[in-house]
Amino acid sequence: MTRLPPWLQATALQSSAQFREGRLPHALILLGQRGLGKAAFADWLARLVLCRAPEPEGACGTCKSCLLLAADSHPDYYPVAVPADKTMISVEQIRSLISELQESAHQSGWRVASISDLHAMNTNAFNALLKTLEEPGSNTLILMQATQLSRIPATIRSRCQLLKFSPPPLETARDWLQQETGADPESLARLLTATEGAPLAAADWLAAGKDQQLAEFETQLQALEAGAVSPLALAADWKEQTEDVVHWLSLQVSRTIRRQMTEGHEEAGAVPLPRLFALSEQLLEARRLLQRRANANPQSLLESLLIPWPSKIVKSAGNRQ
Repeated sequence: MTRLPPWLQATALQSSAQFREGRLPHALILLGQRGLGKAAFADWLARLVLCRAPEPEGACGTCKSCLLLAADSHPDYYPVAVPADKTMISVEQIRSLISELQESAHQSGWRVASISDLHAMNTNAFNALLKTLEEPGSNTLILMQATQLSRIPATIRSRCQLLKFSPPPLETARDWLQQETGADPESLARLLTATEGAPLAAADWLAAGKDQQLAEFETQLQALEAGAVSPLALAADWKEQTEDVVHWLSLQVSRTIRRQMTEGHEEAGAVPLPRLFALSEQLLEARRLLQRRANANPQSLLESLLIPWPSKIVKSAGNRQ
């Protein structure tokens, strides 16, 4: 059986009960930020539904169907994802999926489609998917992962059940990460802050060595705010990590905004809220530009953010969980 992290187990047991009782929706949108386990849950549920001898905790792992899935060769499982050299799921991919779902199940059981990054589809792809959601056929499950509900048409949302994934309690996330990685508490706290409480994202960052990069980033940003380093020099140093840097800068600004709004006042010399909101919008646009893989010059983009960067952001953010 596939082992799910602790914060997903209650949702998994609920879905397992729905399946046993014949109440499982034909289409589920798994909504939440990256790093919470949506892909792991989709994989777990697909295995459960396709298993010949499912248990309350998940698929048996030993039947013919489970072995086919383990070998990535199950004829009734249809994964759809953004191609490695593209930024969107194409209408041709969705049409191919629809054609497959119109066929009878090869194993005389269920058919499962699993779409990653549902929000990464254009209007034509959504329209093609809509017909299948309206008439999915018997014993068909369509799992769709998304991080941005606003980019999914209402016509799609209305034909699916929404399953929201939220960051687990901080203690749960830390305990799981400590058990999985053995990292020190300070590193885990820093990574969970940087990933907005997403344990799987924090584990990936740790494996990629981003904990040390994050510590260096905070030190360099403090130096920038103190006037001890040039924004042009920092932009040149950070250009190979532009996406991570823009993400980290966004977190600093978001935490500063939350702290000021929670405390209900601005400290003497603090960055005014209107300026923080404008900076937040500028960073959001930068993230959108990078996600679209537009022809943006990374160093120039960072320069546009760092040259006007205000002082006291790092101090105001507090850098605390």
